[in-house]
Amino acid sequence: MTSQETPRRGGAVWALVITSVAGFMAALDNLVVTTALPSIREDLGGGMDDLEWTVSAYTLTFAVLLMFGAALGERSSSSPGAPVCGGRCAGHRARTGPP
Repeated sequence: MTSQETPRRGGAVWALVITSVAGFMAALDNLVVTTALPSIREDLGGGMDDLEWTVSAYTLTFAVLLMFGAALGERSSSSPGAPVCGGRCAGHRARTGPP
């Protein structure tokens, strides 16, 4: 194999790193909200139902903004995106056969 034929895996590594950081941030955000629940309950005088709504609303808002950001990044990037990559992987699998 020559140097021109070696596959580049830098993009896959960056995708893994960014996905891992995003997952960590989501878990950390939920931990912060869960840790703050006793203070929220004391300050606002709510019951357990109100605390459940607080966590659910925060998680839902975070998920929607995360998906919106991902879609915006996909549209503004110069890469062809996941459908093309999936098609290329399937085409490669059809040519080479199963592992």
